[in-house]
Amino acid sequence: MKKIIIFLAIFLLAQFSLGGEKQKATIPVKGMHCSSCVSMVKKTVRKVQGMESVSVNLDSAKVDIEYTSDHGLSDAIEAITRMGYKVVNPDSVAKTGEKVNR
Repeated sequence: MKKIIIFLAIFLLAQFSLGGEKQKATIPVKGMHCSSCVSMVKKTVRKVQGMESVSVNLDSAKVDIEYTSDHGLSDAIEAITRMGYKVVNPDSVAKTGEKVNR
């Protein structure tokens, strides 16, 4: 029983120190014109450290992300702008404030 409690404590500690809490954000993007643009943005943003999930919607011109890294949002915005797309008013892109529990 004692070994199980120690194992659980180590497991939970690792989860909090490695992953942190997941957060959501929506990034409005200008310049995406086709499914190839969507695919490239999605692939690039997925490579950002701490990124958990990425969803790109061409019709609404938005990128929805879930991330755990403290710099996840700013790094995602930087990755998108490096590709040549314009993040609409990057200073106003805010976390939804919603923490994701899974």
